[in-house]
Amino acid sequence: MNTILTTVLSTITGLIIGYLTKLLKSYKDRDNVQNRALRNILKSNLLNQYYVYCELGSVPKNIKETWYDMFESYTELGGNSFIKHDIEPKFAKLPIKD
Repeated sequence: MNTILTTVLSTITGLIIGYLTKLLKSYKDRDNVQNRALRNILKSNLLNQYYVYCELGSVPKNIKETWYDMFESYTELGGNSFIKHDIEPKFAKLPIKD
């Protein structure tokens, strides 16, 4: 009787652990997709603002601060080097308009 009970409990425990592992993997996959989507939105906003203010020749102080907040989030999400090495140095050189 103990052997049957032990076998049943082991089987149920294994099934529960397998289900939880599968559930965690699906959450991780969904989280990865959401992170990529957010990173792409940030990249688009960073580029759009760069091109707008590059055309104007200057950038308001509050926009520049917000841009760098977005840039920090973008890099923390694993953003590529295009924004970091091509766009950010040029944006940093834009004069601040008071």
